[in-house]
Amino acid sequence: MKIQLYITFLLIIITTFSATSAVDIPCECTISNLPFLYFKFVKTCTVKSKFEVTKADTTIVSLNGKKPTDEPNKDVSFFYVFAKTMHFIPKGLDQLFANLTGLRFELTKLRHVTKENLAPFPELLMFSSVSNQIQFVEKDLFINNPKLKFVSFRSNKITYFDPQVFDVIRPNLAQLYIDGTAITCGFPQATSNAAVGKVLDKLKESPCGDIENAPPLYQFWLKAQEGSENNESECETEIADKEAECSAQIESLQEENDKILGCLLNPDPATCPTLDQVRNSLRKF
Repeated sequence: MKIQLYITFLLIIITTFSATSAVDIPCECTISNLPFLYFKFVKTCTVKSKFEVTKADTTIVSLNGKKPTDEPNKDVSFFYVFAKTMHFIPKGLDQLFANLTGLRFELTKLRHVTKENLAPFPELLMFSSVSNQIQFVEKDLFINNPKLKFVSFRSNKITYFDPQVFDVIRPNLAQLYIDGTAITCGFPQATSNAAVGKVLDKLKESPCGDIENAPPLYQFWLKAQEGSENNESECETEIADKEAECSAQIESLQEENDKILGCLLNPDPATCPTLDQVRNSLRKF
């Protein structure tokens, strides 16, 4: 079993104890004049009435009570959620909006975003999470979105950016906002590709790109993942009579990865380790 494939489906596995939530999304779709460079008049679906996403496996199945058609709302470019409770990005948006190029989430209490959330949108030009509760950003978050021009994580609780996170979008990225986060390195906003380059170079050179500044649970998850990959590599070179032992080692670390990532997304004092326990565990690596 390949560790990479296992990690890809961790977010699905940790939700097995709760039933999948299927919800309708109440939207008003209008032409908006956006105050952003490169984005002026675009048709935006704005969530208007009661809307709540508190489970990672929530799926949007209808828009204003209507199921998707063969070419669902192909003229809608942006999806915008403001001041609604949305802890996770719901699934199914691509089934309702065929040509989304912009995702905007503001004051939604968004906790986490993954590359799987963004994978259905290869033409994405804008991703904006403002005044939410994101604490860390995965290094391959934008691997499926190389055309991004605008990214904002302004005013989140981020304490760590992996220095590689913006590499895939750097050639096209023209606006970047990572100010107002918990990072204390004083990053300015960047409104040109050249300015973006300077900010990203500073990120790679500064202590903010140091894994030691990441949340302890995230550090532990990354190190456990690295340990799993190392064990798998070593096991592939072992002789046949060691196969069972190696498989057991890998499975044990897979279970550890599952538990730690589950605690990152849904902390439960009854089952999750304390920060002191995590720090002690980090000394194993």
